[in-house]
Amino acid sequence: MMSPLQHCALALGLIAPGFTFGAAVEIDCDTLAQPLQTLIDAVPEDGTIKLCGACHEPILLAKDRIELSGSGKAGASFSFPEDTANGLAITGRQIVIKKLSLSGAKKSIAVYRDGRVSSTETTD
Repeated sequence: MMSPLQHCALALGLIAPGFTFGAAVEIDCDTLAQPLQTLIDAVPEDGTIKLCGACHEPILLAKDRIELSGSGKAGASFSFPEDTANGLAITGRQIVIKKLSLSGAKKSIAVYRDGRVSSTETTD
């Protein structure tokens, strides 16, 4: 049974019927052995990506129904090179971004095509 809040989100088109996030992947940006984009590309739709540490690489979220969130109380930070046009480029739909601190890029979050994103506890 859905809660009133879930009914409201469904009616507004913020979530699809039966929407739940799937597999969770934890990534420590301070100890990456390969590019962050490679790890993110491996996460299936409906996945959750939990980040910790300081990330420096711009990324593209092209799959649908992905949650990108900082883990722990402090969350995670992205410090992009200043010549970066877009820090987080979004083309996927139903993207949720939580607990991230974003700095350095000309646009911290850029949404393209029919991409859709919601963001909470995220600073720019």
